[in-house]
Amino acid sequence: MHWIHNNGWAGYDPYDIIGTSWYRALAEKDSLQTRAIRKIPLALINRYPLAARKLARVKSINAKGMGLFVAAYCRLFEATGNDGYLERARECADWLLTHSSQGYPGLSWGYPFDWQSKVFIPGGTPSVVVSTAVGDGLWHLARLTGEPAYKNACLEICKFVTQGLNRTVIDAETLCFSYTPVDRFLVHNANLFAAEYLVRIGRHIGNSEWCELGIRAGNYALSEQNANGSIFYWGRAQNYNLPNHLDCIHSGFEIRCLWGLWIATGDLRFHQAALKYFSFFDRSYIQDGAAVASFPGVIYPVDIHACAEALLCPATLEKEAPERISEIISHILPWVLKLMQNRDGSFAYMAVNETQIDRTPYMRWGQAWMLRALAEIELVFGSHNKV
Repeated sequence: MHWIHNNGWAGYDPYDIIGTSWYRALAEKDSLQTRAIRKIPLALINRYPLAARKLARVKSINAKGMGLFVAAYCRLFEATGNDGYLERARECADWLLTHSSQGYPGLSWGYPFDWQSKVFIPGGTPSVVVSTAVGDGLWHLARLTGEPAYKNACLEICKFVTQGLNRTVIDAETLCFSYTPVDRFLVHNANLFAAEYLVRIGRHIGNSEWCELGIRAGNYALSEQNANGSIFYWGRAQNYNLPNHLDCIHSGFEIRCLWGLWIATGDLRFHQAALKYFSFFDRSYIQDGAAVASFPGVIYPVDIHACAEALLCPATLEKEAPERISEIISHILPWVLKLMQNRDGSFAYMAVNETQIDRTPYMRWGQAWMLRALAEIELVFGSHNKV
C-alpha cells in the first residue's frame, strides 16, 4: 500500500503497449517485412517490459484500478476505523466521477487503451466489467458515507447496463448482456457482473425491473454450468472463440457474482451454483503446497491477478466454510508474499518459475487487485498481514 501512495494512481498495464496506434499498425500488416520488423519491438517489450513502457510513454490512470482502490480503502476503513482510508476512497471516487466515458446512457467507464478483441474496442469504450468494478467501490463508499453523489452514481451505472449494453435474449427467463456497447459477446463473467450489480442495486432501491433483468442474466450462467461446477469463459454458442477455456481469474469473478446474486435474492439456485463452482475452484486452483494455479492444475506461470483472486474469492465466501477458507488463506497468502512481492512492497506481474520472475508492478493488474484482496482479508480475518 505504501508503494501505491509513493507512486500515485497512474501506472502501467500488461495491455497498454499493444493498445497503442503504432503497435496496432504493425500487427495489422501481414507481410514478410512487417513480420520481421514486428519481432524487434516484441522482443524489447518482452525482455524489458518496464523500460519499453517508459520509452512508449503509456503510463495512465486506469478506471478499473481506481474502482478497486475505492472498494479496498472502504474495506480497510471498515476493518480499522482509520478515517484516512475513507479519504483515500473519496479521492479515487471523485476522480472517477469526473472521468467517465462520454456519449453513453448513465455512467460508465472503460480502459484507457485500445483493445483488439473479436471486434476492435477503442480506448475509453465503456465495458460492463470496468463499470461494475467502479460501481462496487462506489456502492461501498455510498453505504459508508451516505453521500448522495455516490449513491446516484450507482443508479446511473445501472442505467448504463440496462440501456447501453446489447442483450442476447435466450428465452423469456434467460438473457445475456454484452461486454461493451460495440459487441454482442456471450461472455459469462461480464454478464454475471451485470446481473449481480443490477440485483444488488435494484433490491436496495426497490427497482423490480432491474432485479428481474439481473435474475434473467443470472439464469444464463445457471443454464450453462458444467457438471463439475465450472462455467466456461465463453457461452456455448460462442465457445468456438476459445474452446472450453477456464482460468482462476474469471472463475473467481463468476463465483463471487453468483454468491452476490444469492445474497441479494435469497434464491437457493445461486447459492448451490456458487458452492458447486467453489468446490471446483478449490480442487483446481488451490494446489498442495499452498500454490496458486492460474489454470486448472497448472501452477506456472504464476499470474499476480490469479493470486489476488485465489485470496479474494475464498474470503468472500468465508461465512459458508470458515475453517476451510481460513486454511486456504493461511497457506496461500505467505506463498504469494514470498514469491510475488517485490522488495519495495509492490507486486510482480508473473513468475515463470521460482527464479524467473517478471517483477514489473502493473497498477491495475497487480497492485489494485492485490490491495483489494488484502483489504478483504483484513476485514474478514483481522491482522494476518501488513497492508
